[in-house]
Amino acid sequence: MAIAPCGHQDGTRVRKGLCNNCYRRHLYEKNPETRARRIATTLRWRAANLDRYRLTQRNKVLRQSGWNVETYREAWYRQKGKCANPGCRVQFESPEFTYDRNNLCADHDHKTGKPRGLLCRNCNTALGMVSDDGLRLAGLIEYLQAHGVGADA
Repeated sequence: MAIAPCGHQDGTRVRKGLCNNCYRRHLYEKNPETRARRIATTLRWRAANLDRYRLTQRNKVLRQSGWNVETYREAWYRQKGKCANPGCRVQFESPEFTYDRNNLCADHDHKTGKPRGLLCRNCNTALGMVSDDGLRLAGLIEYLQAHGVGADA
């Protein structure tokens, strides 16, 4: 990554001594109608190309998690559509990943970026909330058990 003169990292586009984000912020402050026009154009395109937009979003979300459509489907069939958390009973019908709440989340290791498994939205969110820290999670389990919430509760 290159360092733009504004001090931020920028991948490929350095304009007028600014990284892409700083340039865009500067442009929108100077010309507010440019931002409004860009948003309107994006929303029109999205409405006219909804299937393509959803496909693009799906691929983007999977790619950011180190997955692709094929690895997602393989994991879905390996897990038989169930959440990878053994204590969870959630199961989904379709192996197709869609950018909505009706599917399993593609979980990945935030340190290495490698895929781990498919989790339901609640389990994935819970894991994210404890920052993938097993010690912190074990502490929460101990806390629940100390307050009478256990496996048989």
